[in-house]
Amino acid sequence: MNAIESSAASTTRQLTPKREQIIRQQQPGDWLTEPWLIREAVTAEGDVWQVTLQGKVLATLPDWAGNLALWIAETHDDVPELLGEIDRLRARITELTALLDKAQAEARTAKAGA
Repeated sequence: MNAIESSAASTTRQLTPKREQIIRQQQPGDWLTEPWLIREAVTAEGDVWQVTLQGKVLATLPDWAGNLALWIAETHDDVPELLGEIDRLRARITELTALLDKAQAEARTAKAGA
């Protein structure tokens, strides 16, 4: 499997409970809730992209890595949002499963009484 195939496979594999737990543990938590931004800057090494939090530099990337800098900044907001959606969908599945179980039980009772 080459790097492109490996990358494609990694985006389609099922999220295991262990992997989800690792992702949740890697989140910075409430102490870094402010937006992460990117900016172009000039340093002694030349033009760079910086990922910042409240004006403080979190990461500096080479000038060709602007898309990566944007991805880092956006992921900070996107991953917690996706984890929240997982939680919401799981709760909805639980709710719908309970409704289905109830409907099936009522159907069995009605069939037995007929």
